[in-house]
Amino acid sequence: MKKIYLQYRKYILENFLTTMFSSFFMTSFVQIILNRNPFYWLNYAKEVNIVGFILIWILFFLGIVFIGKKKNLKKRSAWALVLSTIVFSLSLLVNYEDLYFTAGIIFFNAIIIFYVFNNVISIHKIKISDKLLLAIISIGFIIFTYFLASHTIMRYQGFGASTYDFGIFAQMFEYLAKIGRPLTTLERDGLLSHFAVHFSPIFYLFLPGYWIFRCPEYLLVIQAMFIFSGVYPIYLLAKQKKIDNIFILLLAFIYLLYPSLTSGGFFDFHENKFLTALLLWMVYFLESKQKIPMIIFMFLSLMVKEDAALYVIFIGLYKTFNDRKTMKKGLFIFLVGMIYFLLAITIIKLYGGEIMSDRYNNYFTDNSGGLFDLIKTTTLNIGFMFSQIFNQRKFEFLLWMLLPVVFIPFMNKKISNLLLLAPILVMNLMPGYVYQYSPDFQYTYGVVALIFYIMILNVADMKHKTQTVLLVLSFVSALYLDINLNYSKFITYQIKNMEPHNQTRACLDILPKDATITATTYLTPYLSKYDEVYMYPSRHKTDYMVVDLRNNENVTLITELENKGYYEKYNCGYVSIYFKEHANN
Repeated sequence: MKKIYLQYRKYILENFLTTMFSSFFMTSFVQIILNRNPFYWLNYAKEVNIVGFILIWILFFLGIVFIGKKKNLKKRSAWALVLSTIVFSLSLLVNYEDLYFTAGIIFFNAIIIFYVFNNVISIHKIKISDKLLLAIISIGFIIFTYFLASHTIMRYQGFGASTYDFGIFAQMFEYLAKIGRPLTTLERDGLLSHFAVHFSPIFYLFLPGYWIFRCPEYLLVIQAMFIFSGVYPIYLLAKQKKIDNIFILLLAFIYLLYPSLTSGGFFDFHENKFLTALLLWMVYFLESKQKIPMIIFMFLSLMVKEDAALYVIFIGLYKTFNDRKTMKKGLFIFLVGMIYFLLAITIIKLYGGEIMSDRYNNYFTDNSGGLFDLIKTTTLNIGFMFSQIFNQRKFEFLLWMLLPVVFIPFMNKKISNLLLLAPILVMNLMPGYVYQYSPDFQYTYGVVALIFYIMILNVADMKHKTQTVLLVLSFVSALYLDINLNYSKFITYQIKNMEPHNQTRACLDILPKDATITATTYLTPYLSKYDEVYMYPSRHKTDYMVVDLRNNENVTLITELENKGYYEKYNCGYVSIYFKEHANN
């Protein structure tokens, strides 16, 4: 024993602190699993056996020291410190969902990561072949796509998806499949084209697949695939910038773990979610000087929605001011974006709609305010604009968007790079519309593409040691924030017993094919195959009223229906179907 001690004494003394802390974190992780109380309860410590805690601590300590060659103890203990910190942090985060707590844990991890990767470990020496890199990224893409698609499908099949934003698009695709026009009765309580709300011709790209599968689930699968397929242009762009494969791997998984991609993906279906991949392909072809593919993906991006032009415009401005050599190209992109935006607004008006300027009504000085009023307020009273931008909710939003990438987009050598971040100001921070500054909805997808674009540009200019520290920290940060934001959603949308949902579907399938229907919000997506279905409350009189009995507040609705002469015709699963003869006359 003495001989072993003498052999290892030098190595133990040199690495005592890293080994002690790593074994302590692993012991704490074990205790969290064994303890009946959550760690944030004061009584947690009462449940901990002190002797057992010390024994486990010693065992982990000895394991780190003696498993492996003694000359490798420094690196082994450093890796143990990093991995034990991550494992311990994850055990805390799955039990405590709080943004500021997570930010504190990330700061704690940053101290350890900075020490280890700045002084002990150099991962840039790890060699990964191109084939292996692409294989790992593809496996990641498949796994993330599967989990998001399967859980959103379960959400839909468990009647957890609502009219906004799934019922309207499910019905719209039925109309597209039948007559080739994007009509819906759900979006504005009456038959109209979706193009009167948003000009989104991109939907025609997915119509052939819908003809084949002809079900709402197809939309959720194609959406999940598109969201995570952005990992491939990230891979190619990083390759084009000559970033090492190990760092490309980290960039790819930072993207896959980026919290708002998954969180927004859970919120049903929306055209905005196709923006990330399309914009990333556009900037990849732009950077690699492939003119025709760049133009194709620029127009595909513009076809997503009228305000997608904003992202294209700022990419054009960036290229205009970044380098004289790219000025003409940048001006071309800028002008195309501006012209398309004006054209899209005109088309929306031709369909009888208006651009949704009310998202900025916090800047309008009167009820008739519009784009001019917005420009006037922000120009003549910039202090007011600051008051709308700098508040707690929007600060939290910025943390959700920038903490996963540890603020790398701001680490620029050229100030013109910041033009790529301007859309986050216009689209997310300026509006008073609460959903636009939330990571849980569809308004972050264009911004995410530009965040990763500028991130790759900045990382390419960094030294290996800086790349290592920042990308490892970014990976850990994205992982922690993804768990904080999305772990509970994965648990919530898992359906263990489909029987009541199957009974409900069977009940709804009884309705005649030519029925006119009004239904509560969580039932409309399944009823989207009907030409005339409205969400309650509606101004339309229909033959059938379908009520979701899971909501106790609908008791008053049932009384209201009975007073109007409706009678209960079917009651099965958790729906009640009321009927009134010739209600639509």
